Amino acid sequence: MKLNKWPRWLICVMLVIALAVTAAGLPSGAPFVGSAYAAGDVIVDNGAAVLTGTWATSTYKTGYYGSDYVFKAGGTGTASVKWTPNLPAAGDYSVYYWLPDGGGDRTDSAAFTVYYSGGSKNYAVNEQPAGGAWVYLGTHPFAAGTAGYVQLTDQAGSSSYVIADAVKFVPSVIVDNSAAAVTGSWTSSTYQSGYYGANYLFKNSGTGTASVKWTPDLPSAGNYGVYYWLPAGAPDRATNVTFTVYYSGGSKAYTVNEQAAGGAWVLLGTHPFAAGTSGYVQLTDQANNTYVIADAVKFQPAGAPAEGQYVVRMDVPKQVIWGLGVEIQSDSIGSGNNGLPSKISGVPHDLVSSEKTRLYTQLLKGFRYVRLAMGLYLRGTTADGKNVVERYPGQMAELSEMIQQSGMEGASVEYWSPTPYWKSNNSYIGGSLKQFDSTFLNAFGDALVQDVNYLTSNGVPVKMWGLQNEPSVSTSYSTAVYNSQQYHDTFAAVAPKIKSAYPNMFIHANSEGGQNGVGSALIRADSTALSYVDGWTWHKIGTDSNDQITGSGTYNSNTAGKVVFNNEFEYLDGKTSEAKMMNTAQSIMNWMTFENSPTWFWLHALKPTYNSESEGYGLGLWRPDDDNDFSKYPNIQKGHFDYLPTNWHAVQGFLKYMPWNSQRYQVDESSVRGDNRIMAWKTPEGKMVVALTNRSGADYTFHISGMSGTFTGYRFGKVDENINLGGKNASDLNVTVPNNGIEFWVQN
Repeated sequence: MKLNKWPRWLICVMLVIALAVTAAGLPSGAPFVGSAYAAGDVIVDNGAAVLTGTWATSTYKTGYYGSDYVFKAGGTGTASVKWTPNLPAAGDYSVYYWLPDGGGDRTDSAAFTVYYSGGSKNYAVNEQPAGGAWVYLGTHPFAAGTAGYVQLTDQAGSSSYVIADAVKFVPSVIVDNSAAAVTGSWTSSTYQSGYYGANYLFKNSGTGTASVKWTPDLPSAGNYGVYYWLPAGAPDRATNVTFTVYYSGGSKAYTVNEQAAGGAWVLLGTHPFAAGTSGYVQLTDQANNTYVIADAVKFQPAGAPAEGQYVVRMDVPKQVIWGLGVEIQSDSIGSGNNGLPSKISGVPHDLVSSEKTRLYTQLLKGFRYVRLAMGLYLRGTTADGKNVVERYPGQMAELSEMIQQSGMEGASVEYWSPTPYWKSNNSYIGGSLKQFDSTFLNAFGDALVQDVNYLTSNGVPVKMWGLQNEPSVSTSYSTAVYNSQQYHDTFAAVAPKIKSAYPNMFIHANSEGGQNGVGSALIRADSTALSYVDGWTWHKIGTDSNDQITGSGTYNSNTAGKVVFNNEFEYLDGKTSEAKMMNTAQSIMNWMTFENSPTWFWLHALKPTYNSESEGYGLGLWRPDDDNDFSKYPNIQKGHFDYLPTNWHAVQGFLKYMPWNSQRYQVDESSVRGDNRIMAWKTPEGKMVVALTNRSGADYTFHISGMSGTFTGYRFGKVDENINLGGKNASDLNVTVPNNGIEFWVQN
């Protein structure tokens, strides 16, 4: 709201109140801040924030909010600024950070975390660009009062400064059906559950003459995401109800299927609106089925502009990307990861011949490494109990065939447990090694070399080797627990034997917490042991991809010059979703962009239809011969598999358009946005490829420069699979990616 629109008497009153507030010594960033209070926004300036550590106030750079801003040299994340609003009501609030004018000595990834009702989310802000504007972080639910807050830490490079100014909380505007303008005969009801507020409206479908019109009173002009509250669906509802959004400069119609399960907000689209009541949403009764339903509409500030500038730096090559990895379940495990069944079941073993070929030539095509879980999915034991071998006839031959026909380079071998001979409890499950003296470890190392010999002699080339998967963890399936000293001593004894027998073997540690995991500090302090570490492997399982941005200082420190990467990624709740699809795609991009990782591993290629964890773990599902429950996944026949699109489409484009040994290039970003990611690379054939993802809740436009030639786009999504988007010239490579879209723009 502008002052020149206010009555003069109101301006005078507000000036008097402002002077009184100042005289009372109240902080300048308290919720009562000029027009922000009148508009319904809540602003907390740095003067009202809680500071920990040593922050200095400044007015050196212009464009700050209020009287000043605070700054601090980059640190380890222990110092912080915390903005706590006193929100007048519970609801969805869009959170913005005021960015003062930037400078080259500021961090390009200031680590903000928004704490809201039910969770938190990390955001990275590039504080170097010209500012004097609000930067949209995201929209989240907040309780009334002071439970929610925003926190910024000093996590940044020591040569960078972190800047803190004001934070703004903007409430969404909701118009329920009771406040809508109704024409025609609509009836209120609570018959179906999941409605918003007290009830919803319904009407028999008609000719379009009856309507419901939702008109918000918007506090300020800007981009708003428009959402419709969809109550629980029913078969007698229309599948093609038309909502029309009237915004500044135009209108757009959206079709909604009201039979779908509801009780949630459905995004129609994001559009510019003027302040006040000129914009609205209208629904008519024209539809193809018995009933049309009308409930609430929400107008959610979406941040502006929904676009960014990106420069591909062809003069700044980064790491070579080796390719991706995936695990194969070649033996059985209990549902919920509970126990080791004696039944023989796994892939490719369970698949009929044609499905094996489809697995090799479609799903696995493009992966470089297959992760073999020694002592778990390969858990047969020699007669003396010292070595791992196949548990059923043909297991090794099938694995060899799979690698050869899929074109994979070889295996990443890692122990979930050594064979029971070496275990303190004589079992694959639980326990640790029996001893840690040099004589025992020397013999143990010889046995592990023999395991690699067995694999290679049976047609399974081994390219990577790890001592122990998650050495701190004991579970109801194959595990072996090490403390730090035990892990160091075992690694120091065994790794030299592996490297001596296989000089080109890539040896990694510790397959859980990387350079900060069990035993890693002792290995880093032991130059001899460290010389056998080729890389540090992490398990950031299902982690929000923004962790790779805000936590980059952790992953890039104490590496001793070794590469870091994530060699296991899945979702432990056993569920898949569109949001997880986007998070997975961005995990690949962010590990490679912010940690310079040369590879990244998804957990399982296929999981069985009857394991409870399967949807969160697999790129697809197969039906074993003993699964007769066709109420689940009725389309999958015994010995066949099908994809889980929201897992498969997250990685499929990278397999197709990022061939092995592609060269990544730096991309300069006007603002590092956690929901809008970009990565660029050149294939070994010399073609540039740009990957784009958008999970912001609205369309987002990437303005990309720095390259030449023409490009063709391909889109993946919940339903979309390699959709051809047509061509663009590099001179006009402005790409608008829809919400929950994953796109690859490939040089022709």
